[in-house]
Amino acid sequence: MHNLNQEFIIHPVGQGLFYSGKISHKNKVKFRMVFDCGSVTSGAYQSEINIYRDDDFLKYKIIDLLVISHFHQDHVNQIGNLLNGKIKIKKLVMPFLTYEERLFLVLKQFTRDPGQSEDDFFIRFAIDPFGTLNDNLDGNSEVFLIESDPTGPLDRDQISDESRDFNTDNPEKRFEFSFKNKEPITPSENPTTSNTDVKGYKVFDSENGIVCAEEAVLMEFIFYRRKVTENERAYYEEVVRLFYEEFKIDSKLPKDELLNEIIETVKEITSGKDIESIFLKAKRKTKIKGIKLEDSNTTALSLLHRNMPAILKLGRD
Repeated sequence: MHNLNQEFIIHPVGQGLFYSGKISHKNKVKFRMVFDCGSVTSGAYQSEINIYRDDDFLKYKIIDLLVISHFHQDHVNQIGNLLNGKIKIKKLVMPFLTYEERLFLVLKQFTRDPGQSEDDFFIRFAIDPFGTLNDNLDGNSEVFLIESDPTGPLDRDQISDESRDFNTDNPEKRFEFSFKNKEPITPSENPTTSNTDVKGYKVFDSENGIVCAEEAVLMEFIFYRRKVTENERAYYEEVVRLFYEEFKIDSKLPKDELLNEIIETVKEITSGKDIESIFLKAKRKTKIKGIKLEDSNTTALSLLHRNMPAILKLGRD
């Protein structure tokens, strides 16, 4: 019998992405992760989600690490389905985005397919991710928002390869994911609109995420995000300003009211041309160059993960 088993799967969900992984030790799942969960291919995702929601998952109701790469419908629209039944997220990793950037991404998708406005979960999640996951984030949850580090790439020496002794006999004790260096986000930086209680941290993409059993580092997770320029940010903000102006939305409404007003407005959009004209006006106003509308997604996180030497010892114990 093997003491350790790792399983990482790219689920066949058509146009979209659903990538999952788990580590089991002595027949007990100690760590679960999901990287995106979405699809726009009709009927391609439900059976894969049902398979993933196995007996152990439904019994313990835990995802140790959920990673959101970016806010496109085919990457996130099935997260609500996956988490149904008050599954708790221990650690959530996603790009650090301003509110304007997230609304920009929602509007961008409607230039091509206004029919997506029927997807209430996608709209709410993209605009207000913390609030939408309110039932899945408790007082012990942590959210890490990844920013591009302007000082340089990852320092490989910051993770020790030392193999330590550790006790994993407690079947209820799970492996923990975290970052060594994290900075609490301020209220003004908080990217949520309706859940202000979640513990959020800003992390540079030069920081390693690590999975540990006690003090032993079992796995390393490396994230990368391209830096957003000031010109790009000005473009996003102008798109949002014009959207408010075109659809007569009062941006000074209380947060909850503003959120509902935006969602209801977006859901009523029937023509992508209405939104496309806003993007073209914003492009002329900000005089931004080198960005094609279909390529203007600067939010995506790339992910690399690898085993560390300590996990080999765990497999031999």
